Amino acid sequence: MFTTLKKPAVERDRVVIVNGDGTADIATVYDADDQAVYAASGAQEYAIPVGDTKVHSFVGGSGRIYVLGADPEYVQDTKRLAALERSIVLRHVTQFERRVEDAKKMSIKELMLYLLVAILLLAVIFK
Repeated sequence: MFTTLKKPAVERDRVVIVNGDGTADIATVYDADDQAVYAASGAQEYAIPVGDTKVHSFVGGSGRIYVLGADPEYVQDTKRLAALERSIVLRHVTQFERRVEDAKKMSIKELMLYLLVAILLLAVIFK
């Protein structure tokens, strides 16, 4: 009488990041190109360069599965470089300075004052 409606499975690519200490993190891939695989988990986001590491990919029932096994030194270096890049960007944002204008623009008050002086000089000359 009742039938179960099967929804088509949404294909979601996953990344399994195996750490050197035996722990692993599973993240959902939101973008991938020939240079990097971009993924996010509940804990953090990952941008995994394909050329620097050994990324193995498998096809599962719900999509591709990337397995990344990286050396702990590589992970630490990558975290250090990401922190450095973040601090450089923040330093550039916080040290924003407005451009100093070389030539000061004339205000309306100054313009009206010079115009009034010119008219008075013309009136004195041609009187």
